[in-house]
Amino acid sequence: MDFFGQALLAYYHGERKPFYLSDAGNTFEQPLKKYFREYRQFDKIEKKLISLARGNILDVGCGTGIYIPHLMKRGNVIGIDISPTVIRVAKARGLKNCKAANIFTWKPKQKFDTITLIENNLGIAETPEKTKKLLKKLSSLLTENGQILSNCGAVQTSEFYIHHYTPIYNGKKGQPFKWISFNEKYLAKICKETELKMQIIGRKKYEYLAKINKLH
Repeated sequence: MDFFGQALLAYYHGERKPFYLSDAGNTFEQPLKKYFREYRQFDKIEKKLISLARGNILDVGCGTGIYIPHLMKRGNVIGIDISPTVIRVAKARGLKNCKAANIFTWKPKQKFDTITLIENNLGIAETPEKTKKLLKKLSSLLTENGQILSNCGAVQTSEFYIHHYTPIYNGKKGQPFKWISFNEKYLAKICKETELKMQIIGRKKYEYLAKINKLH
């Protein structure tokens, strides 16, 4: 993901070369300006997710930190991202509460009332089995009545879909990576298997907003 971070850092410094993703033979532009939007440019699902955050908040995959200032109105916020370069961008934008960390290995000293995975960031787990590991890790970081909030890409025709992306920028190809999206019923099943419960609290075309809590 640091290849993506380099592209975002260049954009922050005024470079406007396009960034592409290739998936299953199809190549499309991933507009970098998306990661520098203002609140008025967020969609209704993003705004609703932010409005539901509370308490001590962890934003997983915070990227350039565009959601952080708005989450800070809801509580105390820490943002983490696996890319050290994209964290450089976040810090350059004045967001000192962002750090480079891998959610699978990170060991914070505190628990969180809200964990956000905005823009389908549950997809970082790549596979169903690794998603269970991610959910168990997130659950271990929650307070007893804490919540996980994620807007998820919807899958209609199967239980899940794994994208195989190759990033392309400035004439170079980055390391391929996988990203998973879930049918909502299958994600609910995975949550139950990890002693969590999921409910859908918002929808738009090709996307749903999931709220996940511990089973009591």
